[in-house]
Amino acid sequence: MKVEAEMKTRTGLGIAGTIAALIMLAWLSGCTGEPRGLEAESGVAVEESGVADLALPVSDCDPGLATCVYDMPDGGSLEIDLSERPLRALHPFTARATLEAAQEVRAMRLTLSGADMDMGTINHVLEPDSEGNYRGEVVLPMCMSGNAMRWRADFTVEFENRHMVMPFILSTAK
Repeated sequence: MKVEAEMKTRTGLGIAGTIAALIMLAWLSGCTGEPRGLEAESGVAVEESGVADLALPVSDCDPGLATCVYDMPDGGSLEIDLSERPLRALHPFTARATLEAAQEVRAMRLTLSGADMDMGTINHVLEPDSEGNYRGEVVLPMCMSGNAMRWRADFTVEFENRHMVMPFILSTAK
C-alpha cells in the first residue's frame, strides 16, 4: 500500500489520472484526420512459405453504404454485403462474402483497422456457409470521441499458391 501511495505521489496521476489523460487524447484527436496509407500500392510479396501475396488497390466502393463487387485480375469477383446499414460501433453485423473464382479457396479472412486512427487490428475468419458464401459476425469498437469512423477492411482470399488481398474502406455512423 505504501509503495502504491508513493507511486501516485511521484507520478501525480495514478490510474484514474492516466485513464483521464488517454480519454482526453482520444477526444482531442477526434478519431478523424488524414488517411494513413489507404492507397497501399498494388503488388506481390512472397512469404517464407513460398506463397505469394497479391495486394490489390483499395476499392472506391464503401460496403458500409452498399453491396460492393471487387473484380479480381484473373477474371473472378468478390461481392461484399453487410447485414446492417448504416454501420454503428458496438452493434454486431454479419459480413458476407460471395466469391467467384477459378481456383479452390482454402480460407477467407477479414482484417479491420482504423483508416484514420490507430484502433488496433481486428481479425475474423469468415466461415463457408451452405450457400457457398463466407460469413463472419463482426463488432466494431467505438471511438472514444463518439465520432463516426472510417475502417480499412482487407478481405484476404487464400488460394493454394497465393493470397489475394482486396481492400475496402467502410464508414460507421455516429
